[in-house]
Amino acid sequence: MAAFASRLGLPVEESLLRELSGTYLRRRMSIAEVSFLLGYAEPAAFHRAFTRWWGISPERFRREHLPASP
Repeated sequence: MAAFASRLGLPVEESLLRELSGTYLRRRMSIAEVSFLLGYAEPAAFHRAFTRWWGISPERFRREHLPASP
């Protein structure tokens, strides 16, 4: 994990939060649930952090990483 974090230029903890956020969103969890699980007091704060980590919004990430619903 430390090697991955250093490639991104992120501290290890922030890198872990980044990866967990993507994993949780791929599991179709709501943004509010993900923000709570990662320790954010407000979903808006998580949204800003997610956008900084991934370069796209959580909503766009979900659209791009989940198969279309039947």
